[in-house]
Amino acid sequence: MNDVAADFRALPILDPDRAQYHKAVRSFQAQTVINIQRRARSWFWVAIASLAMVGILSAAIAMLLPLKKAVPLFLVVREDGTVDTGVSLADLGVDQAQKVIRASIWRYVEERESYSYAEAKHRYDLVSLMSGDNVQRDYQQWFIRNPDAPQQKLGKKGQASVQEISISPVRDGVFLVRFWKISQLYGEREQKTSATATVEYELLNDAPASLILDDPAAIRVTRYQVEENTP
Repeated sequence: MNDVAADFRALPILDPDRAQYHKAVRSFQAQTVINIQRRARSWFWVAIASLAMVGILSAAIAMLLPLKKAVPLFLVVREDGTVDTGVSLADLGVDQAQKVIRASIWRYVEERESYSYAEAKHRYDLVSLMSGDNVQRDYQQWFIRNPDAPQQKLGKKGQASVQEISISPVRDGVFLVRFWKISQLYGEREQKTSATATVEYELLNDAPASLILDDPAAIRVTRYQVEENTP
């Protein structure tokens, strides 16, 4: 039994073989580290090149942006279901252009004569944007300082709304708008009166982008006068 076991004993590793083995292991480890470093450097320069390309493309896009301008697109749905498009009022024809202008005129009156505390800032900004210099100055002074202005009389305690009665053209650039005005302090009965607004306007050739969605006709109100109707 001992003779058989002796035949299968592990042979000792001689010192020269041991040294060669450790040398091979160290060489393999060193080469592995070198390969990893090479790959890391390669990916680093790839990332740098990608960032440079993104920067160049971003700069090119930024240079092109000022050349673009927001332009309203008018869609007219006719009775037969067909749709006509245009990028200016002139493309719509006289009748359709008048409808767009009437809608902008009513939007101006509605925003100027209505009031709620939550929407007061938005309405103030929009009316100011749609007004010419003189009309804007008078409106802002009235809104801020006049004791009869809605934020003074109603504040957080009430609201005012309007309902259209009629919108009639008087002459080129002037509309007469009759409407109901309904004011109410919360918890009290509403007060309903009728009024007439005279609105004189001009069309803008280049409307600011912030105005297009709210005022696609791109009007600027140059005169505004409102009077309560007698019973």
